[in-house]
Amino acid sequence: MHLLTKIPHARRLEVAQNRKSDPASKEVDVIVHGEFGTDAELAAYKAHPLYQEAIKRVRPLRELRFAADYEIASAWTSLGENARH
Repeated sequence: MHLLTKIPHARRLEVAQNRKSDPASKEVDVIVHGEFGTDAELAAYKAHPLYQEAIKRVRPLRELRFAADYEIASAWTSLGENARH
């Protein structure tokens, strides 16, 4: 999975094992956290040949996959009042 860290375009990219300290996250083994400045940088990252190679290697080994793409400002805006209560 550290193959992903060789791909340009991310402002920050981390690959780590889940510590599984939260009971709700026991099924997740590996976390990939990336931060991108623009949608174009994220698209370029996902289109990179090393990303495709990582998918090819990992897909047969996994049972589950969770992914979320979000923008910080819009995430807080969409939560609105519910996030404050």
